Amino acid sequence: MNEASDVQLKEFLQNKARNVITLSGGPLPANEKQRSKVLIFDDGTLLSASRDYLDPHVVEIRDRARRKNVVIRKEYLVPPDVLKKIYIRADADQTRGRERKGDEDAKMRRDFFNLVEDVFQSGGTDIHIVKEKFEASVRVRVNGEMEDHSTMTATHADRLLSAIFYMADVSDPSYQAFKSQKARISATDATLPEGVESIRLQFNPLANGGRELVARILPETVDAEDDETDVDVLGYSQRQIRDIKIMRKKRYGLILISGATGSGKSTTLQKFLIALMRETRRKRAIRTIEDPPEYNIPGVPQVPVTASDDSESIEQAFENAISDSLRSDPDTIMIGEIREAASGKLAFRGAMTGHLMLSSVHANNAISTIGRLADWNLPMSMLSDHTLVIGLVSQRLVPTLCSKCKIPIKDVMEYEDDRILDPNIAQMLIERAGAENLDRVFVANENGCKHCRKGITGRTVVAETIRPDIQFMEHIAAGEKIKAYRYWLEKLDGMTLSEHAMMKVLQGKVDIRSVESELDDVPKDRFPFVLEQADVEP
Repeated sequence: MNEASDVQLKEFLQNKARNVITLSGGPLPANEKQRSKVLIFDDGTLLSASRDYLDPHVVEIRDRARRKNVVIRKEYLVPPDVLKKIYIRADADQTRGRERKGDEDAKMRRDFFNLVEDVFQSGGTDIHIVKEKFEASVRVRVNGEMEDHSTMTATHADRLLSAIFYMADVSDPSYQAFKSQKARISATDATLPEGVESIRLQFNPLANGGRELVARILPETVDAEDDETDVDVLGYSQRQIRDIKIMRKKRYGLILISGATGSGKSTTLQKFLIALMRETRRKRAIRTIEDPPEYNIPGVPQVPVTASDDSESIEQAFENAISDSLRSDPDTIMIGEIREAASGKLAFRGAMTGHLMLSSVHANNAISTIGRLADWNLPMSMLSDHTLVIGLVSQRLVPTLCSKCKIPIKDVMEYEDDRILDPNIAQMLIERAGAENLDRVFVANENGCKHCRKGITGRTVVAETIRPDIQFMEHIAAGEKIKAYRYWLEKLDGMTLSEHAMMKVLQGKVDIRSVESELDDVPKDRFPFVLEQADVEP
């Protein structure tokens, strides 16, 4: 081991180009005794204050460096006081770096919460941050529609996404920039903007080293003890409200809600459970299993599903959580989502053993929910049992027109401007509903007014509900889906989601342009029924 020259000692003390890796918290942290004898720079230079090459403190650090694949390129003997001075300066630099990092993280948190507050106060529900090679864009969903918001550098976005991840109280142990990860920030561990209960985070890897964050803003809810609202306030029709409340009276069975991401399923389930607690005077043991819990429901144990980031492990964690809940003396269990055969079978097992089970499934409509479960090879004998499958609900959210500035569709038709209104929509509406009913129909004023944002005041549910009976299920068991569908409409007073959407158009509550795809799905012979419902519904 060479003794360091005066020039080298001065260079080591100045230490402008190298970092000490044997600091506390570094890659090779040394204890106090080891620090008095040895130091390693990140370029592989080792400084020792011991002339004994076999000094146990120096040998231990050398061995640890080898195990960590740190190559020792040069070794120098230095006086103990030089070693001490280098450590003191390196410790001070590390502390200043942590303070700067802490200040930067704090600024990132403020920036994110300011963004959340701005979007939330504008009626927004989702924030999309997409980081590409040189730049990142921020887009937001307001009243169901995407809007451009802002841009930032890719470097700033990288730091922001990492800081956001480490704010989460439900997440993986560490941020991994090239993997899909999910997390949640809740008001229990962070001071969220007023009115926000939690923020659900989904991180996705993109091509060419890109990264995406989709943040769902979940609004604050009234405590169960004080919340007197029910599903009535969400936009369901009176017959649909009646169906849901009858489903809720059952002591056992499975209720399934279908809809796309962002269709309000979680809100419906939360309102359902709060109302159930109130109606039963808190005499039912209710549990939820979610990935992760979205809305806080006081008095209800909410089990978060946590697992590693591979889908097989998450599915197993979900399965374990359902099994554990069934052994926890429940009356009612809400499973956030049935995502594969195993969780589907456990949901049915709960229904067959005297529990009221609720869950959501991704399906296009209520009747297709059964087919979705059949795709996972669940026995048809279970799927077609009307005592087990007691309720099917499908829903989506559509923008609600501002009553103060909405524009009659007749006024828009006079402009004959295809950019404002597709003439085919107007013609189809006349053919189906009749020209005499055009006075009922309005479109959004995109200039808006003081009461709205671009002519929209929020979103409302359009839905369909089915309470299967034995005849309906006989058609399902026989593979007669069309007959089951007709039986539901004709004998069970069914109303399709498309019909519900058209009903709201004819009430002047919804812009025809936002549900134009539903118009073609309502046969002409069903429009008298839709018009009748538009007249009798509040």
